[in-house]
Amino acid sequence: MMISSSPDSLKDILKAYAIYKDSFKITKRSIKQSDDRLLKRTIFDANAPDEAERLIETSERHIEDFYVVFLWAYFERYVIQYIIKKGNKLKEIYPNALATKLYDKYEKEVEYWRFNDTLDLLKEIIDPGTIGEAKQIKQYRDWLVHRNKPASSSIRPIAAFETLSAIISVLDEN
Repeated sequence: MMISSSPDSLKDILKAYAIYKDSFKITKRSIKQSDDRLLKRTIFDANAPDEAERLIETSERHIEDFYVVFLWAYFERYVIQYIIKKGNKLKEIYPNALATKLYDKYEKEVEYWRFNDTLDLLKEIIDPGTIGEAKQIKQYRDWLVHRNKPASSSIRPIAAFETLSAIISVLDEN
C-alpha cells in the first residue's frame, strides 16, 4: 500500500540534503582557493576566510538538524495516514450508523495519539529495535523543535533516513 502525504519522499529529502552537503563543499573550496569571482554577492564576499569557514561549519550543523526534522515530519505523516487507512475496517461494523460514527471518531483522534504509542503498535510487524531507533529520532526531533528534554544523542540525516525508510518499507508490504 503506497501512501503519499506530499509530493516528496524520504529519498527526495535525502537527495536535497546531499545537494546541500555538496554545495558546502564547493563553497569551502572556493574560499580556500580565494576565488573572489565565485564569492561575489554572497555572505562570504565580505568575510575573512577563517570567518567564512566558521559560518559554513555552523550552518552545516543547522542544516543537518533541519533535515532530521524534515525527514521526521514526512515519516510521522506517513505513519498516521497508514494507521488511518488500516482503520477502514471499522467502517464494516454493523450497524452501519455505529460504524460511521466510530470511524469518524477514530480518524479524528488518530492525529492526536501520542506518537510513541503509535510506534509501539507497529512492533507487531516491525523489529522492536528499529522502533527504538525511531523513538530516538523522535526524541532528538522533539529536542530540536521544542528544546525540552535533552536527547540522549544527536542523529544524523543519513541514519534517520535509513531507520525511517526501513519502517516505511515494512508498512508498504503490509
